[in-house]
Amino acid sequence: MPLKLETLCGGSPICEAGTVAPRIVSLVRSGEALDIDTLDLDAGNSNEGGVEFRAADGHWVFNLKTSSLPPGTYTITQQMVDNSRWVAGFVLK
Repeated sequence: MPLKLETLCGGSPICEAGTVAPRIVSLVRSGEALDIDTLDLDAGNSNEGGVEFRAADGHWVFNLKTSSLPPGTYTITQQMVDNSRWVAGFVLK
């Protein structure tokens, strides 16, 4: 499942080589935190390994591997370069 982020500073995109990439810091299923250090979240090695997003076409992209995740309601937390955290949700059926 592709996750896309767009980061802006003063209305200008910030997504280029040399910029610190956002990273996934938490994945929660139905209120229970999952250990992201033991999960393989990288779909097909498309993210260069680990939990960091990669730059692609002016966006930050992370291809989340969902095949090993059971159905449920999830929240995922991304940490930005300024240490702010953003939370998004999704449902797997």
